[in-house]
Amino acid sequence: MEYGSKLVFHVKGPDDVYKLKSFQVKYRAIDIIINNPRLSKRDVIEMLRDYVLTNHFRTIKIWVVRADEDGLYNNYR
Repeated sequence: MEYGSKLVFHVKGPDDVYKLKSFQVKYRAIDIIINNPRLSKRDVIEMLRDYVLTNHFRTIKIWVVRADEDGLYNNYR
């Protein structure tokens, strides 16, 4: 989902993280909500490291959180 210059992206596995890498670089912030208990925040950040370092020439905020029991994060209900 897009909110102006912000992207909210749900991740269920590594394939979803790699899909995120194919997005055009136009966001000032990306919120990543992890919907998989076996995928850690650190794993997601490591997968995105090369994407962020090579594609963003300005500051971009990436916020990685775990989904709650409904598969959402409270701020996006």
